[in-house]
Amino acid sequence: MNNKSQTGLKEQDITFPDKKDSEKFKTRVKRFYEFLNQKLNTSIYGEYAIFMNWGYEPDGNLNYAKVDLPEYFLNKRSTRLILELVGDCDLKGAKVLDVGCGRGGTLYTLSQFYQAKTLTGIDITDANIKFCRQNFDGEPIEFHKGDAENLPFADNEFDILTNVESSHVYPNLFKFYREVYRVLKPGGYFLYTDIFPNQELPNFLSYLQEVGLSLELDRDITSNVILSRELDAENQMGALAISEEETAENQEQEEDIQAHKHVMALPGSDLYERLKLQEYGYRIYRFKK
Repeated sequence: MNNKSQTGLKEQDITFPDKKDSEKFKTRVKRFYEFLNQKLNTSIYGEYAIFMNWGYEPDGNLNYAKVDLPEYFLNKRSTRLILELVGDCDLKGAKVLDVGCGRGGTLYTLSQFYQAKTLTGIDITDANIKFCRQNFDGEPIEFHKGDAENLPFADNEFDILTNVESSHVYPNLFKFYREVYRVLKPGGYFLYTDIFPNQELPNFLSYLQEVGLSLELDRDITSNVILSRELDAENQMGALAISEEETAENQEQEEDIQAHKHVMALPGSDLYERLKLQEYGYRIYRFKK
């Protein structure tokens, strides 16, 4: 496929303005997650802080998870998001790749509740991979440093590819989507959940289907994520020991502190309000190659 899709869009049309300098943006993202890891690792919750997602809280809508969690369960809402993403997809004996694995929460969840053959995580941030290898590495889980837009794996290598709340920081989603198609086996599944600008959503979906991925499931879970943010966001900020009074040592650290308050979607934050106003939506997708 060339760089122009049948929708008439070029790759740069969907590349967000602040991501046009791809390598500079990736460097900025890595720096932020290095900061986040440093905060988490020095907190009393460090070894238990394995998730970076916004979580899922049932709100009366139909739930798809086939696993019931105990009432009191560590990281319950973040775990629920992964269980809802998997739904009734059969992972038994599958080779699974988690792109943008963060601190390993998705693969840890899959290892606890499903019977995949192998679980592989990849992330662009050194600190994320270091944490994962220290806490989870070993059969059947392994972790690699790498770029979602240039996956270091062979064609047709995986049965399942997961991507959880990560793709919104990729400079070029077109490249990532082509890589998803390339590394999945025929008949393989792409389990995908993230926040999306609603105005751009049809363009993303059109391109995914044009590269050869068939849409099987489309769920709007915005209300569930908003509720999770209302219940969990303040506690997560507290776990990071980032307070309103914290003084940054330099401009970069101040930028990272403010960025974290933004990406946590605290009630009243810009992202939270955009979700409430339906400018952004949080979706779960299942595509099949």
